[in-house]
Amino acid sequence: FSVARHAEIGITGMTVEGQGQNVPIGSFLDPDSRESFATAFSRALATAKAR
Repeated sequence: FSVARHAEIGITGMTVEGQGQNVPIGSFLDPDSRESFATAFSRALATAKAR
């Protein structure tokens, strides 16, 4: 999971990466929702990897 940020705007893009592919996600979200999604998705991935 990769997050691109701009100092003034915040998150400008998010991608899920695996098996040689990058898939953009969340481009339709507003800036606040992108921040919330990035936090929640990162936590979910960390939980899944720990199992």
